[in-house]
Order: sequence, then C-alpha cells, then structure tokens
Amino acid sequence: MVRLRPVPHRPFNVLTLAVFTIAWCLASAASAQFTLASLNCLHLGQGSAAYQANKEAILQPLFANYDVVVLQEVMRQANLGSVTPGAYNFIVTPVQGPGTYKEAYAFLVRNAYTVSNNTATLTNVAGFARPPAGILLDVGGQWTWIIDYHAVYGRSISVRRAEVQNIQLVYQGFQTTMVNGVAYPRAVVAGDWNLGANDPVFQGFVAGGWPISVQPTVQTSLKRNGGLSQPYDHFLWDTTAVMVTAPQVIPMPTPPGSDAAWRQQVSDHLGIECTVN
Repeated sequence: MVRLRPVPHRPFNVLTLAVFTIAWCLASAASAQFTLASLNCLHLGQGSAAYQANKEAILQPLFANYDVVVLQEVMRQANLGSVTPGAYNFIVTPVQGPGTYKEAYAFLVRNAYTVSNNTATLTNVAGFARPPAGILLDVGGQWTWIIDYHAVYGRSISVRRAEVQNIQLVYQGFQTTMVNGVAYPRAVVAGDWNLGANDPVFQGFVAGGWPISVQPTVQTSLKRNGGLSQPYDHFLWDTTAVMVTAPQVIPMPTPPGSDAAWRQQVSDHLGIECTVN
C-alpha cells in the first residue's frame, strides 16, 4: 500500500492529487501482477535416474523465472522437490486417470504468495478423464484461481471435444466456489488441451456469449525428431473477469538449446507463459 504523507504549507493542488492517484493505482496493479507458466512434462519421474536427473537440472532453473508453474503428466514416483526452485512451495494432486494410466497435476508457487488452505481443489464436474484442479492464489491482496488441465486424447477428436465442452462448467464452478464465505471470479485455465485454440469447441463458447480468449495459438507439441506438430497448449480466461497479457511459447533454454534436444531430454511439449494482471 502506498502511504500519502501530507506536506505542510503547500496548497491543495488537483494535478498533484491526480499524480498521486495514478501512482497508487499503478503500484497496486503491479503488486497484484504475476507470471504463470504451464508445461506437459512428459511422465515426470518416469525413466532412468540419469534421464530424470538431467531433466530436473534443465527444469529447475527454468521454473525459477516464474511466480507460478502448473505441470501436467506428473507421475506417482515424481519428486517435485527436485524441480522446485529454492524459494517455492509445491502442491500436487492425487494421481488420476482412466484405466491403469494415472498422472497428477502439480503447482509450483513462489513462497512469497499465499495459496488458500495450501491445497488444490479438484472439480466435481463430470465428464473428465482427469478432472481439472485449481489453487486459489493471493498476490498483492488479489485472489485468482489457477486451474490445471490435461485433456483426454482418445481415439478421435470427437472424444476430446466432448470432454473440453465441459470446461465452461468447470470455470464457472471455480468462480462461484465459496471460500470462507467469499467467491472469487478471477480465473485462468492452463494446460494441454489436445485441441487447437481455434477449434470449433472454443469458437462455440464465444458464439454462445462466453467472452473467452484462448492463447497462444501456435504449435507446441513436438514430433520425435523435435519438429513442431500440434497447437495443443493454451491459457483460457474470461476477458471480463481477468486480464492476461503476452501469452506465448517459453523461449528455449540453454541447455538443451534446441527443440530436438528438448524433445529427447525433457518433453514432447514446449512450455507456455503469460502474465496475469
């Protein structure tokens, strides 16, 4: 909070008051701003010890660039502490999924910020192979739901569309969830959707009157040789509830230095980043 200290023997000045007011607003906005990243981390915790150690050595300094990181494909045996930067906490959900394949969602949060009850909330909306999970985050006195989601892949695109069709209920469910008697409408969904941002499902939401943005729209999944494949990773948000800026693919870190090396050593998805205001 910016404290305005009175200056004696100085007459009231409308311009001075306006400058102070603008400065206070800018300071408040800045204090509530945070960076957010998302990554499908390709079976984190699964594979040889050498593979995991190398993967962790790449991810930990990368994640330190962000205030909040959400992960998909976190395996039961994953050690979240191994990819969590020093000044962060992590929250991991139970593993879930259809059949014998199970994975968890994970949230890495800078420990300067407060997570309500220090837990993640799983949605109770039906129709998901891996129900989305969310944390309620306090940054600068402003509370925001950060929702993690990994869509089913299925045998056809119709299976994915049928599941993603339920995301509006999830989003609005989090918005109306009462926490200590208060609902918090600010919410952002991040994850691997297995659908492009311009898919008819998202277009249908907008046509139906839900004012959402789904970005980035570029390719984020990788072929085995490291070539770009599909535009599957996005942030989704209601533009009347929260402002998200600069959604984009995370620049390739060094190491590993190339998409091909990233595919071999880390994941078949690139990470995405944005700023939540």
